[in-house]
Amino acid sequence: MISEDVLQRFWDVNRLGNLPLKTVSGHTIQIRKYGLWNRLQGPDFSGVQLQMDSLLFAGDVEFHWCGIVTGK
Repeated sequence: MISEDVLQRFWDVNRLGNLPLKTVSGHTIQIRKYGLWNRLQGPDFSGVQLQMDSLLFAGDVEFHWCGIVTGK
């Protein structure tokens, strides 16, 4: 199991690169900007930009670990 801290570190150093990401429901996600890691209280990263299908989302990201979901 990957801890939340490990996931934050992967995100911070842009280790996900341009990997094709998909939601559980099959929507494509592209990371446009990783933002800045906030190591204090509040959201984990600020200034993030994600594109899901044709929609662009911008703002803060908070990671919470709830388990692994696998698909076929």
